[in-house]
Amino acid sequence: MRRAAKRSRPSERDARALCEAGRLGEYRKAHRSSDRQRHIRAELAVRETMVTTRTKYIVLIKSLFSREGWRLMGGSSESFVERVKLLQLSPELQSEIEPLLILLKALNEQIKAADRKLEELVETDETVKRLISVPGVGKVTATAFVAAIDEIQRFADAKQVSSYFGLVPREFSSGEKQLGGHISKTGSRRIRSLLVEVGWGIINRESHALTKSLRD
Repeated sequence: MRRAAKRSRPSERDARALCEAGRLGEYRKAHRSSDRQRHIRAELAVRETMVTTRTKYIVLIKSLFSREGWRLMGGSSESFVERVKLLQLSPELQSEIEPLLILLKALNEQIKAADRKLEELVETDETVKRLISVPGVGKVTATAFVAAIDEIQRFADAKQVSSYFGLVPREFSSGEKQLGGHISKTGSRRIRSLLVEVGWGIINRESHALTKSLRD
């Protein structure tokens, strides 16, 4: 009586197929970012969280002012606390916003410290210095972009970089039909947002310059 052939489970077959594909070079090695760039990305993430939190506090305080009929004069986020102190607020309203003002003061100090770290980084990284020479590209955008790229040699061309950040259109092709959709939105949402913001800034400046030249 013949013994039944041993069947391999799907997971075992998949594992062997993956091993064979790896041996033949069908898969590229996953890139692990350098320690330096991982540290920079963490620093930027912390800074972004602090800035977002500061914005939430300011929006809440302004809504409380609006409820009581107060209107704060314009200015930067950094000067918000000082501008609030110039107002003759009621004791009740002052008591309501006081905890947020204390937190805002601490946040401003920490954000300033994070900005100083960015300044030091710009001075020591030639790539970041070249990027911020482009109109509309700030220190945060340039630093975040370089940290995300890490090693530019791993990309064959600019199209691969665009695809890496999800800035290329999706493709829905079938047979002889080629249909494109919206951008894929893969990769880092934060970097994609920064790059789109820079792109719109460039478009707006070019549009403004063209309009001005036509008027002249």
